[in-house]
Amino acid sequence: MGESWTQAESEFQLWGWGLFILCALLYIVASIESGSITSLIGSLIFLVACFVFLIPLLRRK
Repeated sequence: MGESWTQAESEFQLWGWGLFILCALLYIVASIESGSITSLIGSLIFLVACFVFLIPLLRRK
């Protein structure tokens, strides 16, 4: 799978993960505004998971 990746596929995946990170940040803001600690914790875990999934993608470049 490693060498069959095209540049376009990598860029689409980076854009997708960037949008997921943006969503996680917006969820964090919304949970702070609403005062929900459960939502805040879930949003932070989601944000960390997004970065973890980005690691292999960024290492290929």
